[in-house]
Amino acid sequence: MTEATGQQARVLIAVLCGLPGSGKTSLCEGLARVAVQHGVKAHHLCLDALLRQGYAVPRAGLKSDSGSNSCQTAASAAPAVQAGQQQGAAPQHGQLPFTAEAWQASRQRLLQETQLLLQQHKEQQQQQQQQQQQRMLLLVDDINHYRSMRYEFVQLARTYGAAFLQFYIECPVELALQRNSQRQGADVIPAAVVAQLAAAFEAPQPDKHHWEAAATLTVRCGSGTSSSVSQLTISQGCPQLPADDCGLQDTAATAATEDVASLADAVWVQLCAAWGPPLAPPPSEEQLAARRAAGSAANAASALHALDLGSRSLLHSTLAACGQDKRAAAAAALNAHRKQLLERLRGQQQPGAGAGGLDVQQLLSDFQQLCAEYT
Repeated sequence: MTEATGQQARVLIAVLCGLPGSGKTSLCEGLARVAVQHGVKAHHLCLDALLRQGYAVPRAGLKSDSGSNSCQTAASAAPAVQAGQQQGAAPQHGQLPFTAEAWQASRQRLLQETQLLLQQHKEQQQQQQQQQQQRMLLLVDDINHYRSMRYEFVQLARTYGAAFLQFYIECPVELALQRNSQRQGADVIPAAVVAQLAAAFEAPQPDKHHWEAAATLTVRCGSGTSSSVSQLTISQGCPQLPADDCGLQDTAATAATEDVASLADAVWVQLCAAWGPPLAPPPSEEQLAARRAAGSAANAASALHALDLGSRSLLHSTLAACGQDKRAAAAAALNAHRKQLLERLRGQQQPGAGAGGLDVQQLLSDFQQLCAEYT
């Protein structure tokens, strides 16, 4: 597929997740080349590159739609980083010390760079005719080991009318450690960090999370031998597609280049098939208010219904137990009191009535005590 369909979004945010050494960056580079060949503008947003560049302070004027959640999810990964340092691993990643703070700042910058590109594309769309708008692919290259990290990009896609897709690079930790050890200098991640990331990794679960069900592609890394292959699968039940091994450090340079090109071509076919329509925008304040009002109305109706049924049952049992000579007076008095209780609760639920703090169980308890006087 080289042309967009009528329902296809103009922008796709493709978020990669997987252990260090699983082949995310190589796949992104291959996909970017293939995208350009098909007339799609591609941006490779790589967290490692941001770490090397030493971005410690977000660019002024940029704002993340995800708010404080960006820093919170980034901070949740900090113990794994610090654990590697505490076990004697020297700081890596170029001239920037591999600290939790540096990682958090780079993670925040990754989100902001994505938002900036989305905003720029949105402004260009407003100036161009539909047929002149070029499609854009944003390749987000990071470990993204927590589901909440990946969901932040879903929120961006909803805000800016983009499609969303996540690539899970499934790689055994032993193979990731082997590949990581074959890196050079600043590219080596402390082994303790890789191991802890593997233990904490939240793999996609399309059967449990609806937003992952229609937006997950999985690349399974082979063992690294010449006969092994990776498997590219779609979570929606599409057949598995064999692809060449994605491990660059396991084969000769020429063979590795061919492997990446072959895998990128195979992944591109599935990416285009999964490139869907824009995600639904987030609810407006008016829609949220309407939902809250509907929820409050449902709760109010439920409380009123519970009081009605409960008081009716108490009234029935009381009249059945009291003597014949008292039944008429009891029925009149208890029915009148029951009506007052229902009106009190109904009045509290009216707009502007304020929080009266009426509790259904307490009202039923009071009514039960009144009923006891007639038995």
